[in-house]
Amino acid sequence: MLIIDDNFSCVWPMEESNRPSVELDLSGEGLVIARRFRSSTLASNRPRITSYDELDFTLDESIVGNTTSIDLNDNCESKARAIAMRFDLIDAAALIFSMCSFVVDMITDIAVAVFHYLNHDWWYFGLTLTFIVIPTIITTSISFRWYLTDEEIDGAPAVSRRQWCVRSLFLILQMGPILRYFESLSYGMQWRKETDPEEKKRIYLRMIFEDSDATMLRLFEAFMESAPQLILQMYILAKNHSYDNDEYWTVVAQLASITTSLISVSWSLVSYSKSLRLTLPSKLPMSYWAITFMFLWELFTIGSRMIALALFTSVYVHHIALVCSLHWAVMFTWIVSMRTSFCNSRLEELGFNAVLAIIFIFCYFNPVDTATRYRYLIFFTFMFVENSALMGLWFQRCDPTQWYRALGLVAHYSLFFAGITLMLVYYRCFHPTGGIKLLYRSDCERANKSDLSK
Repeated sequence: MLIIDDNFSCVWPMEESNRPSVELDLSGEGLVIARRFRSSTLASNRPRITSYDELDFTLDESIVGNTTSIDLNDNCESKARAIAMRFDLIDAAALIFSMCSFVVDMITDIAVAVFHYLNHDWWYFGLTLTFIVIPTIITTSISFRWYLTDEEIDGAPAVSRRQWCVRSLFLILQMGPILRYFESLSYGMQWRKETDPEEKKRIYLRMIFEDSDATMLRLFEAFMESAPQLILQMYILAKNHSYDNDEYWTVVAQLASITTSLISVSWSLVSYSKSLRLTLPSKLPMSYWAITFMFLWELFTIGSRMIALALFTSVYVHHIALVCSLHWAVMFTWIVSMRTSFCNSRLEELGFNAVLAIIFIFCYFNPVDTATRYRYLIFFTFMFVENSALMGLWFQRCDPTQWYRALGLVAHYSLFFAGITLMLVYYRCFHPTGGIKLLYRSDCERANKSDLSK
């Protein structure tokens, strides 16, 4: 049975007992979808399908405004609507920026490791290298596993020996996300040139699948490599505040690494949210203004968090592991209480929740497809209190003669409140579903308007 889902570029398969359905003419190259379906079973980034034939597009405009679907979570009726497939030059630029930022971040981190080695700072060299190698091995393994899983999907395009050689080369070089970004970009350019409607549908679907995999891998890499690397280099700069001329380029490399790592972490969240809105039902695509404001909000709030952790570590280096562990435990318990549904088994689900809890050490990441205003309130209140405690303890122990003592305090709170302000502007003015109101007149209105998840 075929089910028309909201805000997504295909018709989704569901069991007959789950959702109402309509018969559609699957011809043409456009897209018609029904208004708002939400499903916890589709909360993960990649749709769980066994055959590409299970997904399709339609241009049967007769159902627009006429066909009624039911949101089973809220028991609200809503009408079908049409959304066009899209891949323009700005979408291409976003993919190119993702590739370039990944490469530059990796190069600056390697450069920092080299300088630490040349300066005989063996401890810093070892930590920097560890935060480069281990995360890339993990993400490469995940990428390889996903390639094998894709091979098992009925109707998946055949992969030649040459393609496998290219994939193997990129995986050996620890550049798995780069290849997936490039494949998504390649599919996007093919889609723009293709004239056959049926082939355009298949190319578009492959494009968003590759993009979703690339953004998920980038998210893992960002919070396993870029985020720890960012804190480490900020800690080293704060700890070793006096440098001679021989270490000038080391400091330059560290500052470059800090900047690129912060950009990578922030962009990974934005690109993931952008991709998620293409691959999940009940999601409208993000505008370019929405992308810009989300990036700035993430950049500022994550920056303030990194400052708090790094400065605290500079004077309480033996206590930072305890702080992060306690924070992780609280976040893990909270995520489990949300009853996420990313994996097929309970053990795998708990493992995935544990990984999400690591992300929660640095920022909020929405794990379930429901309204998030109260979870945002809880998280940022908790984060503000914890960061204030860390900054207070650091300020008390920091040498009063340090030039960055007052600057660190001002920078932390300025970035935090600027980020919160930009987040509110995003939700009020640029959220894909329109301006978000504080209160709703009815449960049905909430079902149609309060999609606060990214």
